[in-house]
Amino acid sequence: MARFIRNPFRFEGIVTGEEFCDRKSDIDSLLQYMHSGNNVIISMKRRVGKSSLIKEIFENHIDKKQLISGYTDIYGITSIKELYLSLKDEVEKIVGLSTKLNIASERIKNAFSGAEVFLELSKSPKVKIEFAGNDYALLIKKLFLSLREYAEDNSLQFVFAIDEFQKIACLSKDEVDKIETNLRTAMQESKRISFILSGSNQTMLDKMFQEGRPLYRQGVHYPLEPINEDVFFKWVGKKFKRKEITISKEAFSYVYNLSNGEAKIVQQICFELFARTKEFDNIELQDVCEIVEKIYKSNSEISAKFNMLKLNEQKMLKVIALENGSGVTVSPLLLEYNISSGSVSNILKRMVEDYIIAKRDSRYEIIDSELKLWILVGKQALC
Repeated sequence: MARFIRNPFRFEGIVTGEEFCDRKSDIDSLLQYMHSGNNVIISMKRRVGKSSLIKEIFENHIDKKQLISGYTDIYGITSIKELYLSLKDEVEKIVGLSTKLNIASERIKNAFSGAEVFLELSKSPKVKIEFAGNDYALLIKKLFLSLREYAEDNSLQFVFAIDEFQKIACLSKDEVDKIETNLRTAMQESKRISFILSGSNQTMLDKMFQEGRPLYRQGVHYPLEPINEDVFFKWVGKKFKRKEITISKEAFSYVYNLSNGEAKIVQQICFELFARTKEFDNIELQDVCEIVEKIYKSNSEISAKFNMLKLNEQKMLKVIALENGSGVTVSPLLLEYNISSGSVSNILKRMVEDYIIAKRDSRYEIIDSELKLWILVGKQALC
C-alpha cells in the first residue's frame, strides 16, 4: 500500500495554526492595538487572508486571561434584526467566557441592568441577554454600552471583531445612519474594548469611514497587504519538502504574480501541485501553467459570475486581463473587442464604482483574481 502524505496546503475557509503563513509584523502591530483598547479598521482586497489573520491572533497569540476575544462574520445578514442578533450572540459568548475569571454573576446583571440576564454556570458557562423592544439600532448601542460598563467595572479587556463590516451599508439608509451613530457612541472613550472592523469591499468600507460620516476617525486604518513574496516562497518550500518536492523561484513568482499575492489562490494552486507532483521532483513554470489551466478551464461558478456582467464590462475585463492592467485606455485590444475610444473612460469609471475593478496608480486591477485567471486560461494566455 502506497504511503499517503497529507497535503499541507489548505485553501478553503479560515486558516490558522501551522496552515497559516507568517504575518508576524501584522500580528505584532494588531496585538498592540488590541491590548491598548484601540479600534482598528482593516481594509484589503478579497482573499488576502483578513479573516484568517484575525482568527489566528485570537486562537494562538493572546493570553485569554488578559484579553477576551469575540468574532462575528456579518456577511450573511439581510436585516438590522439579524445584525443585532449576530452581535448579541457573540457578546453573550464572551461574557460567558469571562465568568471563568471568577466574576460574580451579580456583576453581570448589574452591568446589563437594562436587560434580563440568564446565567448557566458550568464547565461551559452560558449567558443569555434579552433587551426589550424592537428598535434594533438602539439595542446595539445598549448592548455595547453595557459590555463597556461590564469591562470597566471588572477591569477586563475585550476585543470584538466584526468581519465583512461593509455589509451594514446594504441596509436602508435610515438604518445605516442609526447603526453608525450608535456604534460611534459605543466605540468612543472606552479603553476596555477594542473594536476590529474589517471588510473585503474597500470601496464600500472607505465610504463608511470618510469625513462627514459618524464613524469618521473612530479607529486606526490598517490596510492589509498580501504576504511578502519571499516569505511566502520560503513557507511554501518547507511544505513541499514533506514530499521531497522542490519548486523553482521562477515557478512560484509566476503563481504569486498571477494571483496578485492572494493567499487563497496561491494555496489552491500549491495544493494541486502537491497532489500531482511525484516525490523528489522539481516544479517548474510549465507545471504551474498546466495546473492553473486545470483549475480554471471549466469552472462553471466563475463563468456564471462573468455572464452576470454587462457585455461592455465583459469585454473590458478581457482587455485588462490580457494587458495585465497597463495601457488599458490605449490598448489595440479595444478595437478588437469593438469598444469605442469615447466610451472607455465611462466604462472604467462605472466598473471602479461597482467594485469590479480597482485603479492603482495608472494600472487597473480586476478585483476578483479568479475571474482574471479564468479569462487568461480561456484566451490561452498563460506562460
